Amino acid sequence: MGRGSGKKKRPKRGKVNGGGRRGVLRQAFSIGALAFVIAVFSGGPLGAVLQDVDLWTSVVLLLVVILIGILADIVAVAATAVQDVPLNAMASDKVPGAQEALIIVRNAGRVNSIFGDIVGDIVGTISGVMATPIIFAVTSAYPGISPVLVSAVVIGLIAFLTIGGKALEKDFAVRRSTDVILWAGKVIYLFKRIMRIGTRKRKGRK
Repeated sequence: MGRGSGKKKRPKRGKVNGGGRRGVLRQAFSIGALAFVIAVFSGGPLGAVLQDVDLWTSVVLLLVVILIGILADIVAVAATAVQDVPLNAMASDKVPGAQEALIIVRNAGRVNSIFGDIVGDIVGTISGVMATPIIFAVTSAYPGISPVLVSAVVIGLIAFLTIGGKALEKDFAVRRSTDVILWAGKVIYLFKRIMRIGTRKRKGRK
């Protein structure tokens, strides 16, 4: 009896690891499914729209999409690097957007996952969709150039702008993390005010 009472029960690792793996698989599946849905519903219509616009309009739209991805990555990096002390002081002084910025800081892991992973992957998918009409437009305008060369150059430029832009902004996102998160908080604050104004108008009409 003495020996048996001294033994400690070990937790079953299989169940813990199995549950953790299932959680990771669910998260990966949900992120992949979200990217799939957005790619399907945006890829077809977006490709059809880009076929009806000129080459330079397609290039401008592509640059806007890449810029959105870079801005999202700035928010993701800043959310994990920012300190909440200055934001707490701003919230005490009732600075617009400071309270919303604190919510971002308290959910830094989720914000980093959403803006850094989900938005970044979706932007990459949409960039690939937008590259195809641009390649067709260039090969149609310049039939003497090899389509393989055009494809390589266009895809290379997209990768250069996307990866180079994200690498360039990371130092800025860390150094100016407080300003970035406060800016994001002000955007949320403005959006909430607009929604409240719309609700009041609806109530007045009723």
